Amino acid sequence: MILLERYLFRQLLVPTLLAVVALTIVAFLSQSLCALDLVVNQRQGFAVFVKATVLALPELISLIL
Repeated sequence: MILLERYLFRQLLVPTLLAVVALTIVAFLSQSLCALDLVVNQRQGFAVFVKATVLALPELISLIL
């Protein structure tokens, strides 16, 4: 049974990771648009944009998983 479980894990690991990465990219683009709006409206720099989008990633990944 352990052999079968390892086989299934290896077969499902790559598609699962690819799906999580793809959904994270889509969610990251959505969040980056909100952060871009913040930067444009309040005339902030690029560092604030990057910080706002990176700080949103853990929550997005937890929601996707």
